Amino acid sequence: MGVGLCWPRSANAPAPRRVLALAERYSAERLEHACERALAFDDAKYATIKNILANDLDKVAVAPLAPAPTYHQGRFAFARQAAEYASALLGGAP
Repeated sequence: MGVGLCWPRSANAPAPRRVLALAERYSAERLEHACERALAFDDAKYATIKNILANDLDKVAVAPLAPAPTYHQGRFAFARQAAEYASALLGGAP
């Protein structure tokens, strides 16, 4: 069972026995999905994995993160248009 290797070794990595015990209550497949979800949010703590399983979040797809601002032709792109700032400064609705 590859479930024991679902998180990177770090200071906040959970004890393997506690995580593996969750497979007895739920299933190895669900535990694997919960570990993948926890890693997607960079939070592989035992409590996080347990909460994902308890709330059936392992069955919900993880939404992709918004792309980072792009570096285009030697300059950075702004996240908002200038009109949004102008209307906010002049008291208009955005």
